[in-house]
Amino acid sequence: MPAELETWSDPDELWLGRGSGTNPCRPIFTGDVFALGGEGFGQVVVLEHPCAMRAGARLADTVLVAPVTTHPLSSATRWREGHFDYAPLPELDGHTVMSACQLSALTRVESASLDRSTRTACLLPFGVNLLQQRLVWYLTRCAITTATFELAFSRFYEEADLLEEWCEAAIGAGVGIEEAEADGEGVLSARGATGTSPRELLADPQHRAAVRRLLKASAVERYGR
Repeated sequence: MPAELETWSDPDELWLGRGSGTNPCRPIFTGDVFALGGEGFGQVVVLEHPCAMRAGARLADTVLVAPVTTHPLSSATRWREGHFDYAPLPELDGHTVMSACQLSALTRVESASLDRSTRTACLLPFGVNLLQQRLVWYLTRCAITTATFELAFSRFYEEADLLEEWCEAAIGAGVGIEEAEADGEGVLSARGATGTSPRELLADPQHRAAVRRLLKASAVERYGR
């Protein structure tokens, strides 16, 4: 039994938003759940790293996902012991029914099918880290701690939060979501006098407060908020 595999104590530890609590201003990110609704598909969860599925504000043509289904195993602790071809998504629909994504059925979908209006849930960092831990265990039988994934992903969590706040300000000023996200990406990618972009500075936690301040000031200057 892989004692290193982690679990949750409360499903609310995992979810940033579900259903109507999902913010349309948030960029599409690892761990997002979408209702595709097409033939052969219900819901899918995005598994790809943000850098792998994006070129700036534009998504790659296809994105790696796994289908979501219900699962009979409801105990949080027992997920340490087996069912390694699934990653649990407890109370995905806000109910006690256990959902899980099927890691043995990885596939790629057209990015055009991942519309914010059909996004049904977003994971918090701990939820994304658990999902990645489960995926790596399934593929390699190597248990990587969620703390290690947090170190690797933290700059991207910060970036997603900043873009979400930027798009909220832009939309509040009447700008469309695609234009808003492209504008935010432009600010994050712009190289200053030192030749370093704000996005690159996010790799060092010491500079994240300064990057947040820069984007806030830029949003106020551009959108008045």
